[in-house]
Amino acid sequence: MTPNALFNRPLKASFATLLSLALIPSNLFSADFTWDDGGGDSLWSTPTNWTADASFPGLADNAIFNSAQGTAAINLEGGQSINHLIFNGNTTSSYTIGIAGADTLTFAGSGGVDTDSDLAADQTIAANITIGDGSAGTFRIDTESTTNKIIFTGDIAVGTGATTAGVQRFEVGDLAGSSDGRSVQIDGNLTRGDATRVDFLVGGADLLLNGQVEAGTGNVMRTIIKDGATATVTGSFGRGVMEVRNGTLNVNTDTQQFDSLIILGDTTGQAGNAFVNIGSNNTLILNTGMNYEDRANNSDASVATVSGGTIQVTGANRTFVVHDNPDVDPTSAELTITSNIINDGTDRDLSMRAANNEATGGTLLLSGNNSSGGFLVQGGTLILGSDTALDSDDFLNISARNNAQTAQGTTGTVDINGTNNTITGLTLGGGNTAAVTGSNGFVASLTDSLGTGSLTLNNITYNDGSAGKENAAATITDVNLRVAGANRV
Repeated sequence: MTPNALFNRPLKASFATLLSLALIPSNLFSADFTWDDGGGDSLWSTPTNWTADASFPGLADNAIFNSAQGTAAINLEGGQSINHLIFNGNTTSSYTIGIAGADTLTFAGSGGVDTDSDLAADQTIAANITIGDGSAGTFRIDTESTTNKIIFTGDIAVGTGATTAGVQRFEVGDLAGSSDGRSVQIDGNLTRGDATRVDFLVGGADLLLNGQVEAGTGNVMRTIIKDGATATVTGSFGRGVMEVRNGTLNVNTDTQQFDSLIILGDTTGQAGNAFVNIGSNNTLILNTGMNYEDRANNSDASVATVSGGTIQVTGANRTFVVHDNPDVDPTSAELTITSNIINDGTDRDLSMRAANNEATGGTLLLSGNNSSGGFLVQGGTLILGSDTALDSDDFLNISARNNAQTAQGTTGTVDINGTNNTITGLTLGGGNTAAVTGSNGFVASLTDSLGTGSLTLNNITYNDGSAGKENAAATITDVNLRVAGANRV
């Protein structure tokens, strides 16, 4: 090898390396770009509209808007990409990012939109938004302003093309404290793209949802309201799992249907009550069960309340699972439902029970007008809070659930609570208890804690249960029973 060849080979490699680095797009390296409107043409892609003057932000970068500018409507020219949008400083301009219906802003899967507490005007993202490619990521809208909000008027879609699909988290707020006036408004629709599931979390900021979340079961769509936040829906949260852990869901849309579980309360150690408020002319369609889950917190007497409007039970009979919270006063209810309850044109019986393998169970207070169908108490305590809490054209049954996860010695209690309800018949104790754990020992109890009410019925039936799995006892205490129709046996 000649001396020239010896030195030329590494020298050529170095030039090649430098050339390849020069050809790498600048937006692969994260940088902050601050809008200064220097170009004056409102175009995102004009370098002189940014303080760097040499380029414009891309998928790895942060675009910052922090001062009053003459041009507050930003044209994306069809589409641009970004990691974070940041509105900070005393931003008195009300920026509009993108042209509605014409522009798309693509975010990294773990990108987001941030504002600080000094924000002095609402900020609008009018462009449609694409988030990631369907792989796992966390998109967060983190607003610290307690006076102005972020508004999304375009549609929001999780992207496609992921090599490995995962769960896309969509977080409204920092999930770290109370809302204190922080708010986000979403007017567009949200779809999950290639993500295996979208977890829609609201906490640290309140949400007004005017758009439609893609319908889907709990396997693909889940909503969690926490940290005392309020989520108000005039569109739809989709049909996946709804968890109101510690906060409020306001149903201000004509109908909001859930096909997967509704969970009220928290098992993650966070204290606070859960509320579902249904507008007076609105309907919550219950195509699933409803659980009170707040049982794992220490010294936490948190409860759940569903009030207002109408609950329509649809598709099948439905169950309320009410866990026992030992910190709640035994004379009070873990779950209170004051809404009117109807069916979908077919009798839909309701039942309540304790959690699996839990003998005591919690308490459900049922008020309003219930015309859904019969009621079956398989564990826990049902308190009647109105004269129409039970369907007058159907039955009341207090009996064990015939299931291996029914605990030995489960108790089921109905408290008339001074009301005057009418039913067709009362059954105490299940006839088939063969699958119940151990020797069963279910105790059925009908009582009136106030001693001033009545229960009108046609007949009473007591069942022993299956051989070797007998029910323990049935008691009727301080209840004024009124027999309707004719003499009964």
